[in-house]
Amino acid sequence: MAERSGPTIPDRLQVFVSSTITECAVEREAARRAISGLNFEPVLFEREGARAEPPREFYLRKLQAAHLVVAFYRASYGWVDAAKGMTISGLEDEYREAVRLGKDFLAYVLKTTTDRDERLTALLEDLKGGPHILYFYGENEDLEARTCLISFDRNRYSVMAKAGRRTVQVRAYADRIVVRCGGEVVADHRRFFGRDRTLYDPWHYLPVLATKPGALRNGAPFQDWELPPGLARLRRKLGAGDEADRRFVRVLAAVLEDGLEPVEAAAREALAAGTVSDDVILNILARRREPPRPLSIVTPDDLALRHPPLADCDRYDSLRGLHAAA
Repeated sequence: MAERSGPTIPDRLQVFVSSTITECAVEREAARRAISGLNFEPVLFEREGARAEPPREFYLRKLQAAHLVVAFYRASYGWVDAAKGMTISGLEDEYREAVRLGKDFLAYVLKTTTDRDERLTALLEDLKGGPHILYFYGENEDLEARTCLISFDRNRYSVMAKAGRRTVQVRAYADRIVVRCGGEVVADHRRFFGRDRTLYDPWHYLPVLATKPGALRNGAPFQDWELPPGLARLRRKLGAGDEADRRFVRVLAAVLEDGLEPVEAAAREALAAGTVSDDVILNILARRREPPRPLSIVTPDDLALRHPPLADCDRYDSLRGLHAAA
């Protein structure tokens, strides 16, 4: 009997890049570098080489296989292939397909342009009304800076996601790089004195990981992650694979609400009980979040009842009388 082969699971998280190709060449290259820098796989139409497959079938197939979509919009609406019966451009076609599939959709829109196509403006209005993430960028803005990284002394250092698109203050010490945003420390790294190195703190990317568990295995920030002993042991016990990653990320995501030490303690408690379960660990954390029970009130002797009531239904029946209805 022939074995059935399931769908191929990509080794890395795939990011489909949607835009007009020539007009957004700079943005597409910046996206490719940023996505590759995170050890994800960028999917760009112009880099896929020669193919016999019709263009629309090809880009829709690639989009369907991707985990998320990043789009860039400037002024052009794109080409409409009327000869093939199309009434919308490939740019809008990709957007509509992403919405139909429920893909996570991140859009970068150029802030100021005087010649934007009316059809693209209508598409953007539709996009604003959906559950999508939009960023408006300037003509000469460094889009790669939006990957939670700051540059200092020819190296790049990660910062907490909440510091994205905000002004930060970098303090360089003999052995540390400390980054502050609004008076709060958003990064604290060991200083690297070489060049062209990217230093990640995986905890900075936890909000992203919580929505994309597949990044745990191959995302650059999570390579060689030195976890606390309890969480490291839990990850080994859960094993490998997509389901194991999802269960482990559920536990990690609790750090955003409960903090690292309580989550580590809950993992240790569950493992000590011989249980390897994300549900058990989350239940332990939920119990610890419950408010303490109020203290029992001690009644003074002067307020104690002299004749405590008795829980005796026969006493009630004696008051009803002989002719009361049953």
